[in-house]
Amino acid sequence: MKIHEINLPQPPIGNKIFCAQESGIYVLERGACTWRGMANTRIGNGSLSVYDGLPTPEGQLTGKLLFNSCPAILGMYMFDGGVHEALTLVLHESGGVNNLPPCVTITWAPDRQQKRKIEQV
Repeated sequence: MKIHEINLPQPPIGNKIFCAQESGIYVLERGACTWRGMANTRIGNGSLSVYDGLPTPEGQLTGKLLFNSCPAILGMYMFDGGVHEALTLVLHESGGVNNLPPCVTITWAPDRQQKRKIEQV
């Protein structure tokens, strides 16, 4: 399965947001972050999983499974859950007639404490 590294810049306000429409492994954020929410807009196709961890170069995930939906179910999911190592999304094709993966929009906020330097006076 193809591994996609998603490197989005930090917006001045709000969360990072990404829409995944192809099967594969999406490394959304390396390091600590808060997984805010996820919307699935293509139902009955394939499956989706979210992990706290990074894939190996061969595509094996060794992290903690946070969410699994098989088949993917239509809806908006709110989490506000902490991620320690990395936020990784996995989309699988259905293998059926349409052979489509889910369509998922996911939003998260990186740990800003790790991104800035605090001076001691």
